[in-house]
Amino acid sequence: MPSRLPQEAYYSFGCYAVVVVFGALSCLLYQIIKSVNCSNHDISTADIPPGSRGLPFIGETLKFMASINSGKGFYEFVRLRRLR
Repeated sequence: MPSRLPQEAYYSFGCYAVVVVFGALSCLLYQIIKSVNCSNHDISTADIPPGSRGLPFIGETLKFMASINSGKGFYEFVRLRRLR
């Protein structure tokens, strides 16, 4: 008689499978976006200001959250952004 796995084992395996699939799809999406950006690099973008083409919303949010816990507070964060 074959042994049966408990319900928790199926749930645990499902969670791991979802994480692995999500990670693989994220890597694939990153490679696609990277190849598209590299192929369009020669096109002139005169209307775009200089700077990184990363994810500014996420990066700025993380920097803002880190500045709240710093000794200077978020006022220094705001001051530096206004100087730009």
